[in-house]
Amino acid sequence: VEGLKKETDERRGKGVWEKVMQAMDNCKEARLIYGFSITPTKYNTEIVYSDELMKLLTEEKGCAFGWYFTYIPIGINPDVSLMQTPEQRLYGWRRVNYLRNKYPVFIGDFWNDGMHVNGCIAGGRQYLHINVKGDYEPCVFTHCATHNVRNTTLREALASPLFKAIRARQPYSDNLMLPCMIIDSPNVLREIVKENNPYPTHGNAHTVLTKCAAHLDKYSKEYTELCQPFWEKVYVKDEGMPETVPEKLEDVKKLIKEINK
Repeated sequence: VEGLKKETDERRGKGVWEKVMQAMDNCKEARLIYGFSITPTKYNTEIVYSDELMKLLTEEKGCAFGWYFTYIPIGINPDVSLMQTPEQRLYGWRRVNYLRNKYPVFIGDFWNDGMHVNGCIAGGRQYLHINVKGDYEPCVFTHCATHNVRNTTLREALASPLFKAIRARQPYSDNLMLPCMIIDSPNVLREIVKENNPYPTHGNAHTVLTKCAAHLDKYSKEYTELCQPFWEKVYVKDEGMPETVPEKLEDVKKLIKEINK
């Protein structure tokens, strides 16, 4: 889902929300374990982390788990304007920790939970991705490869220079709130691609290195500066989570003010 009915149907297509709700009802009736997946963007940040949505998904629909995957500018037509702002990402980090403590649901946040897995897990460190064409990709979001399942074993792919170069650099930062080489350390992705010359696994895969580069450099710099005090106080010094739980995006200012006291 992309939020409630309005947000989901706007991005996924008319009628998708009702189909998802019906699917959850079917799973609940069959007593299955099921969950939700959400893509936070610049335009749905408040609603996807809201109590209203979480109550619906857990207490009414019965979801046992859920994943947040912030929008990443990849694919056929990447659009950096859909990315969460640094402040929105920080808002999501604090809201997810709040939601975990309030609702009976396991929540994973693929970009904000780096501290729990020691940074990036791609490149075969803990996982890799095999796409529909059989390419061994370092990550489902990193669209390049040097090997394919049709002529290479998994062991050989894991031992490839590309995958080794990724693992050798992990974690990419001492601040584990910055786990990703695409949006947090884009210079690392460029270095690895330059050194290993992997082939793109689709026609527009290069845009994350070219068209999107300036935006990603600016974004990564701003988010690094924003989250560094939180990393140091919450995780390094173990001072605990800030008391401020922003309800609205403008409340992020209170959160930042609290951590910088």
